[in-house]
Amino acid sequence: MEKILIVDDEKLMLHVAMSVLKSRYEVICASSAEEAIRLYDEEEPDLILTDMNMPGMDGLEMVEILRGEHGMKAPVMFMTGSEGDSAETRVFDHGAEDFIRKPFKADVLLYRVERIFQNYSRIKTLTEKSRIDGLTGFLNKISAERKLKEVCRLEEGMLAVLDLDDFKLINDLHGHEAGDRVLVEFSNIVRRNTRANDIIGRIGGDEFVVFFRDMTDENVITGIVKRINEQLLTAVSDYLTSGHVTIPLGVSAGAVLVPACGTEYAELFNHADKLVYQVKQNGKHYCLACMRLKDEEAAPVTGSDDIKQLNKVLGERTVSNHALWVGQSAFGYIYRYMLRYMQRYHGVACKVLFTIVFMEPGVEDYTGLTEHLGNILKNTLRSSDIMMQNSANQFFLMLPGVTDEDIDKVIDRTLAAWGESEYSDRAQIISEVEMIDSGE
Repeated sequence: MEKILIVDDEKLMLHVAMSVLKSRYEVICASSAEEAIRLYDEEEPDLILTDMNMPGMDGLEMVEILRGEHGMKAPVMFMTGSEGDSAETRVFDHGAEDFIRKPFKADVLLYRVERIFQNYSRIKTLTEKSRIDGLTGFLNKISAERKLKEVCRLEEGMLAVLDLDDFKLINDLHGHEAGDRVLVEFSNIVRRNTRANDIIGRIGGDEFVVFFRDMTDENVITGIVKRINEQLLTAVSDYLTSGHVTIPLGVSAGAVLVPACGTEYAELFNHADKLVYQVKQNGKHYCLACMRLKDEEAAPVTGSDDIKQLNKVLGERTVSNHALWVGQSAFGYIYRYMLRYMQRYHGVACKVLFTIVFMEPGVEDYTGLTEHLGNILKNTLRSSDIMMQNSANQFFLMLPGVTDEDIDKVIDRTLAAWGESEYSDRAQIISEVEMIDSGE
């Protein structure tokens, strides 16, 4: 039953309104704006019906305070005994849903209140539909990302990426209508194997994300993915063959523990997605879970450990033409290895520290700036160079084989790229250089 807060300093009108509405709604009454504000926090009504003109704080001011200081979202309907158009204009300027003149007829008040609730119900339904993927009933990509950004920062659990293996073959061999039926069956199976408070989103045609609240056991998540695979094959068995071709439909999954592996959704998703890729390279149809992430270190590879499988995982597809951007832990291992290598083979290298310095003193918001500088360095440097983010405004580089003559060119290219960026009028880049010889 909807709850209505009625506010009026006239006891007679307060009684009349309450008598009319209490047969259909739960009613709370307040004889002043100050009392109404207190009751709003306690009762959280679904509608406020308030007199516009009251001694002390009037209804218009009360509504402004409730919306501004108390975050009120409930609709408002004003009552007024004033004649003329000015009262009507004022209440609508304050965002009222409707107004009614006093004295009012009971059936008119009931009709207008009911209409407000009907309109809000339709708006709520439309809003909900805009958040939901129409085929599966899960959150759509935008809504899932928005929700999970908040949840991953605040809650413990497992973030899993589920990917349907070879789903495209269903569409190609049986048609998109069959593909839709498979997705519906899959969504029903996922729903049966998750809890009501888990968060599920569809983030692509055949890719899904699930946050399992309060789950900390990798055996549980791997067991869930195993059951989903078994139930999916049974449910869509009619679509698994076409002529003499068997479609290897299944589910590959990657999962990371939150917060042990981080609290930023985008980073967690990327790590889980990389695990999915490893699963697909090593047999498909199972889950690979990471319980504690070490900067950019690959999760253990399961399945066959022969050299051909390792070549697939570690081979040329992972080689980038850009500098290697790693976390501090991984950077430390590589740095120490390079020092030992140079000492053994009499190599040279250069260390460079780039720092972002704001032109306006006191500014400390590096949003966007650090990521942009990192991308400049990653794309400017060679694939043999390594770099890490040392702090909110610093990057530390290790450049093997670079001499005194070469380092100026590296710095000049970096500063030139920064000078062409949108951030150049806010901050400048300073650099510190230290050469390493074979005797260090």
